This record gives sequence, C-alpha cells and structure tokens, in this order.
Amino acid sequence: MRRATPPLLPPGNHFPQKVERKSGEKIIRMGILAAIGVLLPFPYYYVLWNRPQLWVNLCGKSREPCKLMAQVSVFLKLLQFLSIIHVSSFSWPPPLYFWPLMAFGPFLNFRVYQLLGESGVYYGVRFGKNIPWVTFL
Repeated sequence: MRRATPPLLPPGNHFPQKVERKSGEKIIRMGILAAIGVLLPFPYYYVLWNRPQLWVNLCGKSREPCKLMAQVSVFLKLLQFLSIIHVSSFSWPPPLYFWPLMAFGPFLNFRVYQLLGESGVYYGVRFGKNIPWVTFL
C-alpha cells in the first residue's frame, strides 16, 4: 500500500509570522541583556571614583573597601564575560593576533597587581590609602 505524501507548500515564506516575530524579539532581548551586562561595571566604577566616601560608609568599619570592591569587580567581570559569550560566535582557528593578545594581556594584569597590589588596583588612593607611584613596568 502506498503512503500518502504531504501536500507541497507554496513557494515563499513557510514559517508563520508569529514564530519569526518571537524569534526577533528574543534576539533583541538577548542583545539588551548583553549590553546591560557589559556596561554595568562602568557606573559602579564612576560612582566609586567620584564618591568614594559612599563606598567607605557602605563597607563600614569591619570590611576593607578595596577588598570588597575587588570582590564586586570580579563578579561584574564574570557578568561581562558571560554576557559577551552568550551573544558571540567563534571561529577556529582564531586569527593570528589572538595568540599574542592572549599571552600579553594576562602578563600586563599580573604585573599591575604585582606592582600596585590590590589596594592600588582597586582605588585605594580614593579610599585614603597611600599607594606608591610606579614609573616602570
């Protein structure tokens, strides 16, 4: 016995408009959330630099402002990373400039932390700490 074949679809758009619209709305929503995740640290850093006493008061006497700022900053960097990864596409092999950047970036981070310490990196000078001036890397 021969099976019936489904009728051929007319040429053109085979997907309902509702599906396309929901898909487009989802992409826009993902883009907005990614933008918020990427931009979120900047107002935080701005307020801490321009109004450091607010942060010191919020930390209270029991917590070190630089240490708490470092913890919050790591969390915000994680949000930035996840936001970018969520909307990114990758290719393999990566472009040639990828490898020097991946080697040099962590080296610079390591040296900055080594020379300035946590208080120097996380606005210690704004929180009343004495941070020595560094003229070499």
